[in-house]
Amino acid sequence: MTSELNFEYVNEDSIDRLLKCRICSKPFIDPVITRDDDRFCRKCIIQKASINDSKHLDQQSSFIENLVPIEEKILLDMLDVLLVKCTKCQQINNRRIHLEEHISNKCPKRIVLCKASDLKCPWSGPDEERYNHMKQCTFQLLRPILTEALQCQKQLEQYRRSYNEQQHEIEQLKKQIQIYENRTEKLQKGYTILLELLSQQTRRCTTFEKDIQQIREQSNQENIQPIELKKEIEQLKEQYHQIINIPSNEFQTELHRLNQLEQTINDLSTKCQQLDEQYQYQNQQIIQLNKCQLEINQLQKEDQSQKEEIKDVQRKFSQYETQILLLARKKCLTSTTATLHDARVEELIESFPSDSEITLNGQQLNDRDMEFICKKGIIDKRCCKLQLEYNSISAKGATNLADGLYGNTTLMELQLSNNRISDIGAHALAQVLSINNYTLDLLELHSNNITDEGAEYLAQMLKINKTITLLGLGSNRIGDRGVRLLTSAITCYNETLQWLHLSSNKLITDGCVNELIEMLKNNHSLYAVWLNDCRSTRDSTLPFIFYLLVLFFQNPMKCVQLSNTTNSTSNILKYIALGASDAVGVGTSQPSKDGWVPKFASLINAQETLNLGRSGSTLSDAIREQLPKVLDQKPNVITIWLVVNDFNQQIFNPSILLNYKSNLNQMLSQLRTKSDKNTRILVGNIPDLSQINIYKAFGIPQQYLSILVKQWNDVIDEIVKKYQCELVDLFAYWKELAVHPEYISFDGFHPSANGYTRLAEVFYQQYSKK
Repeated sequence: MTSELNFEYVNEDSIDRLLKCRICSKPFIDPVITRDDDRFCRKCIIQKASINDSKHLDQQSSFIENLVPIEEKILLDMLDVLLVKCTKCQQINNRRIHLEEHISNKCPKRIVLCKASDLKCPWSGPDEERYNHMKQCTFQLLRPILTEALQCQKQLEQYRRSYNEQQHEIEQLKKQIQIYENRTEKLQKGYTILLELLSQQTRRCTTFEKDIQQIREQSNQENIQPIELKKEIEQLKEQYHQIINIPSNEFQTELHRLNQLEQTINDLSTKCQQLDEQYQYQNQQIIQLNKCQLEINQLQKEDQSQKEEIKDVQRKFSQYETQILLLARKKCLTSTTATLHDARVEELIESFPSDSEITLNGQQLNDRDMEFICKKGIIDKRCCKLQLEYNSISAKGATNLADGLYGNTTLMELQLSNNRISDIGAHALAQVLSINNYTLDLLELHSNNITDEGAEYLAQMLKINKTITLLGLGSNRIGDRGVRLLTSAITCYNETLQWLHLSSNKLITDGCVNELIEMLKNNHSLYAVWLNDCRSTRDSTLPFIFYLLVLFFQNPMKCVQLSNTTNSTSNILKYIALGASDAVGVGTSQPSKDGWVPKFASLINAQETLNLGRSGSTLSDAIREQLPKVLDQKPNVITIWLVVNDFNQQIFNPSILLNYKSNLNQMLSQLRTKSDKNTRILVGNIPDLSQINIYKAFGIPQQYLSILVKQWNDVIDEIVKKYQCELVDLFAYWKELAVHPEYISFDGFHPSANGYTRLAEVFYQQYSKK
């Protein structure tokens, strides 16, 4: 290995010649001794032997095999302590034995990789330059974000592998079930055929038995007749001897009569023999039918056994599905952090008296806080009403909360709206409310990303639960299937539910109108159903509305809210909003009502509003998709807030600011030149992102984030002034987040309903200056 390193000997001429190879005239490297006791470097002697004996390969191989490594410790130690100089860094006075370690680990000129190479940083260079590189390495600065992303990717891969294994196991079970179903189908077909054959044979047996009975009766009668005839013949014979002297004519008549009687007797005997043969044949048929009956009974037993086996497999399949669901739920809810609670939460709970209502809306509660809230709030404080809306509670937190509800005797109302418990959290709550609930009568789960699967769990709960009177499921992702499951459970099983909220579920269509009518017709406890802001057509809901009118006159207490009223339109003030997810109103349960665009439109008394915002839109997307629609409308007021999505792309594209500057120039230039000169154009800048939870979670330094935000806002300010538009300085106002955390929604990024209200007020403050 030393022979491959770059070095020079210090004072090579002074080195004893006994330490040098006679071939290369250098100190030995990996010295060997030949059969002639000559000493050389292994590499030198092998090369020389290869040149001299190139035609005699066998001799060359034998010569190399006979080389013996030198093991004289004194000689090896003298070679190791020779002083050498590294030709890369020119460092001298290194012992040769330490040269390899020097070049590998200490030489400042050695080529090394960036410390962020595990994050795919492509830099490599001298070790002495790595320090300066690390100061400006983008990959190292983003290490917290990228490391978490890589960990999430690894965890996702683990989940995906586990999921694939479970899917494979499920497929195997489905194949087994299919095999059993096919076998069962074949057995059922065979069983049906055998039943038909049995029925035919039974009918034939019945006919044969009747025939045999008739034949027996006839045979008995005919057996009697030959005996009587024989007696009569005997009598006639006696008479014959007595009347031997009878005239010939009478004798011939009597003789002919006797012959006829004998012929009749012979015919009857033949017929009796035939009847006996038929009787034997019928007996054989009956024996065969009995055998068939035994086979049919055996097949019936086998079929019953197969059905039981299929039921057993189905039970096992159901158990496997339950285990998979629990495993998936466990994996989704697994956390590497210890269960801790925030001291702030403890102070909040302690501030409420016992046996009262505890309100913790918008307190940024997470899953770790739920166990503590259950213990302190539900068990110790015995609260009767618990409000946990607008927090960051996921499926794990809902599961912890459900575990705390076992044995509950005081809590009557639970409000979990505007969280993200999903179907798994709904399942956990449905389980505990199905088996162990005697007091809870109000459950609100609006805006929790619950689908038809979660509705199915809650429907099963409603079949058993006898205390819930109000169930809130608005603004979720429940469709017609979920509504059918809920209405079926309420119609057939539940007699306590009085209020059902299903508003703003966009997947509910006209397909479930008949089920809703049946529910209202047959359930006598239900007072109200909310279905406003769902996707239905006027024609399909007419039968539903007509039924409601009839129902109202029969029972005025029942009501169904179908839709909100709309205002009349006029052309006094036309307002158009360009934006992304904030313009859509993401983060609220009712975006069309609680978003900042409709609230700003209300503040300026806009009579016609066009919201062009689209989630995920960047400025370049808006120029392509939203701007052409604005130029055709000729509005009086235009608001533009299109910057945060572009700003977030700076992590992957450092030159994005230049592109954004060019795009903003293009948009404002077209709006200003093609709109009326009195059109007011309000442009929002980037708020103080250092107060946003998601940026804190990614570990981005606040100072670095503030510098980037200032660079972007300076560009926006410059271009807004250039085209005589109006700047809405969100950065100045959004520092309020430090004292108003409720302005941010549960996702830690988008504004909440309160945040959108404040955002609309900030835009209106700029609007009201003129």
